[in-house]
Amino acid sequence: MKKNNKGFTLIELLAVIVVLAIIMVIATQQINKTISRTRAKSMISSIEMAAKGVKTKMADGSMAACNDNTCLKDVIDYDADEEYKITVEQSSDGSDDWVITLTAVKGSEFESADFGEVTGYDDTTKKVGKIEVVQPKKDGNKLPEIKCTVSGETGSIK
Repeated sequence: MKKNNKGFTLIELLAVIVVLAIIMVIATQQINKTISRTRAKSMISSIEMAAKGVKTKMADGSMAACNDNTCLKDVIDYDADEEYKITVEQSSDGSDDWVITLTAVKGSEFESADFGEVTGYDDTTKKVGKIEVVQPKKDGNKLPEIKCTVSGETGSIK
């Protein structure tokens, strides 16, 4: 009788499945880090845009009349799909500086932003460039939050 040895054994098939599963786990972790880093960079970009809006308003003199949290509505979208919350307030230290805070909203995609993954994040100073990272990533009920101060004299981020 002739024996037919065509095809793969069960062990060979299981070995291939295990290798593919390992590759999938590694790829998934890398994709999640990339998504988290991209969300953090998007928040940084939004706060930089708000800072430029404050600088523009200061240059034309209309920032002095800003007395509520929507004074930059022509420059930035405060309710960006309810993904994050932006507040713009005059500094409480009595100076002409303006403090911009951007906080992720619970349940939004920015809730998973991780500033520790962003290039240039300094864990000792808790900053990315001149932007202060108040809460680097979600921790319990605390959501990612960043803050910057725009100088009332120069209009630049401090």
